[in-house]
Amino acid sequence: EFQDTSRIQLDIIEHLIERNYKKLFVVGDLKQAIYGFRGGEIAVFEHVISRTEALEINSNYRSNSKIVNFNNLLFSHVLNLGLEYTGEARRKIKISNQFSGKEEDQAANKTNGVYCLRIKAPVKLSSAVRREYEAQVLIKKILEIKEKFPGDSIAILYQALTPAAKLIEVLKDKKISFRSQVKINRSEEPIWALL
Repeated sequence: EFQDTSRIQLDIIEHLIERNYKKLFVVGDLKQAIYGFRGGEIAVFEHVISRTEALEINSNYRSNSKIVNFNNLLFSHVLNLGLEYTGEARRKIKISNQFSGKEEDQAANKTNGVYCLRIKAPVKLSSAVRREYEAQVLIKKILEIKEKFPGDSIAILYQALTPAAKLIEVLKDKKISFRSQVKINRSEEPIWALL
């Protein structure tokens, strides 16, 4: 999990190995960097990789091809640097696509049924209006998919909880069945509300 290493941790490691990177073996994945809040820096990982002999492993034996391809598509958007990316990013991160290593998935290594929907309003909107706009755009896409693939399930991933609440409200209004995993306010907790 070296992708979550901080500069202070790197200083300690460099002291222990006497800055001889031949003594160092690390494993990490830039797509799994999640500890920026406690000082983990992708730049530290890139710094060490540039000074060592790197072995890139692109076969994924744990997940089927649909999950692998979803992750490839998602991260090409999230990290703003897919194979076709030509825009500007605050910090460009080179990512490598993975491939399913499972034999039954070898023929299916293509994106299937995965959409990354980047929603941009035509004008600047307040937070509440933007959430409403996003929910309406998503509902339209959901209905398109349901019409095209009537028996299929649809999963929607949110980075934060607040926008999901508006979508849940609109799904209820449109009488579209759904399941969600959301945190609820303590005051809405059934047991707590009884007290």
